[in-house]
Amino acid sequence: MKNKGKKQKQIRLRDKPSIPFRIGQVFVKLFTTKFKFQFEEEMKTDGIRIICTNHAQISGPLSYQLYYPYKKKIWCISDVFTKSTFPAYAMKDFWPDKKDSKFFKIISKCLGPLAEFVFRNADVLPVYKDQRFFSTAKMTVNCLENGYDLVLMPECRENYNYIVNEYQENFVSIAKLYYQKNKKRVYFYPSYVAPKLKKVVIGKPIEYNPNNDFEVEKKRICAYLKEATTAIAYSLPDHEVIPYANKLKEYKWKYEKTGNARFDAFQKRMVKADKAKLRTKNY
Repeated sequence: MKNKGKKQKQIRLRDKPSIPFRIGQVFVKLFTTKFKFQFEEEMKTDGIRIICTNHAQISGPLSYQLYYPYKKKIWCISDVFTKSTFPAYAMKDFWPDKKDSKFFKIISKCLGPLAEFVFRNADVLPVYKDQRFFSTAKMTVNCLENGYDLVLMPECRENYNYIVNEYQENFVSIAKLYYQKNKKRVYFYPSYVAPKLKKVVIGKPIEYNPNNDFEVEKKRICAYLKEATTAIAYSLPDHEVIPYANKLKEYKWKYEKTGNARFDAFQKRMVKADKAKLRTKNY
């Protein structure tokens, strides 16, 4: 453990994106999906707005970085911000089934400098998972006070349903910190990214209640967001769901030999099972 006993540094971000980054964004827009944002109701203006969306692999971050129509900051794991920490994170999160592959280790190392350049220029905030989380919280509250919306992708690897994974709940602490300091309303919005429909839908918000027990409030907000996101997905025309991770890959491989029709039938059964579980609740 060569870093043991050493103070871990905070990541320095650029105040404004560099000219090469802005030029790069133009080219990325030319060759990637052009997303259209749809709002189920007009966005609130009497408080701050925190949008919680499905990850949809790269489509979630890309759609919000390139096409979200308001000022925003996107939470992103701190490991991708530096070329020294990116390779290990990429092997663990991007290619977990390739951990013994020398080829993917080389690819991860080569992508490190590019990742550092992109994430230090994009509209993102580093999320630390150690004692430096206080810095994440401080930067986030400061951005919210300056009129930025916060965009989160709180899914973890545990399955919830066919549409979204379970949520990591600690992001709700930002609402608590902001309210304690500013005594203003905090709204959490469900969002669903549908790459195959070239659409992002933002649903109706749930308001943070500072009078509730915080542990109860975390679960109330996360339960609403997961079910509201699921409901948005099922309200759209039939489409291919892009999961947080490629969790359908194993099922596709099992049914490949019998043809696509059988795999499609399998997916429909999954959707039908999820719809049966979906209930309207009062939050």
